[in-house]
Amino acid sequence: MFNEHDPLTIGNFKGLYSRPDSEDTTPIDHAIDCENYDFGDTSIITRPDFELLATLAQPPVYIEEFIRSTGSQSWIYIDSSGRMFHTGNAAPGVPIHSFAAGTSFSMLSIADRAYITPHNYVLGLSAEFLYVYYFSSVTATWIFAQAAGLKPGIGAMTAVTSASAGVVSAGKHTIRIAYEYETGFITKFSDAITYDAPGGKAIDLNNIPGGAARVVAVHIIVSPFLGTAWDGNPDNAEQFFLLVFQLLHRGQLLV
Repeated sequence: MFNEHDPLTIGNFKGLYSRPDSEDTTPIDHAIDCENYDFGDTSIITRPDFELLATLAQPPVYIEEFIRSTGSQSWIYIDSSGRMFHTGNAAPGVPIHSFAAGTSFSMLSIADRAYITPHNYVLGLSAEFLYVYYFSSVTATWIFAQAAGLKPGIGAMTAVTSASAGVVSAGKHTIRIAYEYETGFITKFSDAITYDAPGGKAIDLNNIPGGAARVVAVHIIVSPFLGTAWDGNPDNAEQFFLLVFQLLHRGQLLV
């Protein structure tokens, strides 16, 4: 019986045909559906299999591609328990962070960093933050942390008149610090210490707080001479970034 089969040659395929009872009335040069097919110039073939992009440790509820300048393809995803994973991490089965169950996220890849904000599919979560995920040149590890940081405490920092000559004008000045993180974020200014300068001398600052591991620089912010009209509020004084100390080695300030 098969030897008697006469194949039908379709010289011009004319697309889909959808009519009532089309199974019995579809012309030979049309198709009822074209799902899961690839079309060539003179052929129709079944589509290729899916390409395996990554092996995931947990079933994802949301996933984003992490685009980096290296060109290596990796993915950041979250499971139903709120745990986030990165397929490009050295331990891809270990969560990089955990949120509350049922959480999703939005993400933007910029400059080899993933900026991530959690939400409940409709609104952002209260008491949550914008996070940044990146490979730290300081610790040589992947870091998942708040993109910003809190203002530094002033600690035991003091300002005294130096024995060296300087150009600090006589009168009252405020001195504050701010931390710079390796993401480039500079914090709010710390509380201020007040210094009365004699004029013509430099200032020696002692016990400058160095900050946490991700802090790469400490900025010194100083006001000019404050006249009698100053109300005592540091935020109402004109202030300038005077110096920056690079934290090239932990615990050591380098100008």
